[in-house]
Amino acid sequence: IGKEITLISEDGPATTTIGGNGTDSVFFVTGEGRGAILDGFRVENLAAGQYGIVIGNSASPTIRNCVIDNCANGGVLIAGGGSPKFLACEFSNNTAFNGAGMVCSDASPELIDCIFADNTAANDGGGMFCDYDSSPTLENCTFTNNSSNSSLSSSCFLARSFSFTLLRLLWISCNHSLSAASLDVEYSS
Repeated sequence: IGKEITLISEDGPATTTIGGNGTDSVFFVTGEGRGAILDGFRVENLAAGQYGIVIGNSASPTIRNCVIDNCANGGVLIAGGGSPKFLACEFSNNTAFNGAGMVCSDASPELIDCIFADNTAANDGGGMFCDYDSSPTLENCTFTNNSSNSSLSSSCFLARSFSFTLLRLLWISCNHSLSAASLDVEYSS
C-alpha cells in the first residue's frame, strides 16, 4: 500500500519463486517509489490473463536480479505514469499479444543490464512493446531469439512512443516470422 518495502530473496531466482501453478501476479499499483525493492526472485508460470509483474498508478519500484519467465499474458505490464527501474533482470519464455517480455503504456521504465530472450508476441514486439506516451530508457540490454507474428513489426522491440533512449544494446537472432527488420522504432507526435 504505497510503502517503501524491500523484499530480498535469500538464495536468488534459481531457488526462490513467486507464482507457479497459475497464481496471482506481483503488483505495485499504489504509488510505490524507488525504495520499494524486489530483489532476486523468479516470477513464473502464470496463467493466461495474468502478467508476471504489474506496475501502475505512478508506481516506480526497483526490480533487480529477477527472472520473469513463462508468463502466459506477458512478463511485465507497466502503465499509468510509472517509472520503475529494472537492474540485471531477465525476461524469458513469455507469451502475449503485444510485448511478451514487457509492455509499457504511458510509462517511463529504465532498464539496465537486462536480457530479453525467447519471448513470443502474437502481434507486435516479441521482446518489448512501448506505446502511448512511454519514454523507456534501455542501457546494456540484450535481445535474443524473440519473435512476433506481425508483418509490420519488430520481433525484438517496438516503440510507438514520444521519446526513448537506447544505449549499447545487443540484438542477437531477432527472428521475425514474416519479414521485417530486427529493430523497428516508430516516432509519432
